[in-house]
Amino acid sequence: MADPAEVMVLVGRLLFWLVATLYYMVEALVRVLVPRGYLRKDVEGDVALVTGGGSGIGRLMCLRLAARGTVLHLGLSDEETARGRQRRSGPPPKTVYLCDRTPLTALTVRGGGKTTKAFLGDMMGQNKGHVVTIASMAGKVGGVGLVDYCASKFAAVGFHETLTAELKAGGKHGVKTTCVCPIVISTGMFEGAETKYFPTLEPSYVADEVVDAVLMDVPTLYLPHYMWTMPLLPLLLPQKSVDHLGQVMEIDALMKHFVGRRKAE
Repeated sequence: MADPAEVMVLVGRLLFWLVATLYYMVEALVRVLVPRGYLRKDVEGDVALVTGGGSGIGRLMCLRLAARGTVLHLGLSDEETARGRQRRSGPPPKTVYLCDRTPLTALTVRGGGKTTKAFLGDMMGQNKGHVVTIASMAGKVGGVGLVDYCASKFAAVGFHETLTAELKAGGKHGVKTTCVCPIVISTGMFEGAETKYFPTLEPSYVADEVVDAVLMDVPTLYLPHYMWTMPLLPLLLPQKSVDHLGQVMEIDALMKHFVGRRKAE
């Protein structure tokens, strides 16, 4: 049984937590109301490593970061794409790094950790940096026909949450983290996937939102933004109700006509 003095200390900490929570809620409300332009940090001269920066969302993010004066290091799987990006990237110190071709799930599960490990020490030493994990709503909520993909994205979300906790516990508050959780994006990877009642996101919109999330130090980015409610449903409703809602919204039919990039080509 806990000592009475320890219980009183715990009560005091809980009361302080309640007061702090009110402050955090006001702070969050202010961030919602204040125009984004006032919240964005300056990244001119900072170095950004963008894996998969030669095509799709990665390429669009690179263009947006370069426009803000960021020095880009691109991790690309296609040599010709890399050379083309290098020719268009302007004068040094922009540099292109090539990486090996790796199976998608292996890259998703292991690649993020290995890449972060290579640079995290320097970030922690300077107490400055930002680690962005591109996950998915499939890393928050499971889906039919997506067992392997969901497993890899749940791993990505877990990596982000654990890394964030360890950085805070170590007092490295200057090293920020962002986890990006979009629904289906209009790219070749999900060719044929259909969301009847939810929008299919355009890559340019996703790139804009991801870069803004980095500039404003957003911990978790849901796209569309209202998708933050999805992980709450199993906590607030009976599982049968959640399953029924999935049938009503026809979420289980998402992969019914899935073709994918390779098959489509």
